[in-house]
Amino acid sequence: MGAHLPGVAIRVHGQVVLRDLRALGVRTAAELKERRRALKHITLSPSRLAT
Repeated sequence: MGAHLPGVAIRVHGQVVLRDLRALGVRTAAELKERRRALKHITLSPSRLAT
């Protein structure tokens, strides 16, 4: 039984890494969607946005 523990730990670690990576992707997509929505409402010229 003890011989199988390292494989289980590696598998669980892989699942944690995949979950964290998926969460990062979802968060990034949500942020891009929010920025796109905000930019849609801007009617100023791009040169005036910087000031």
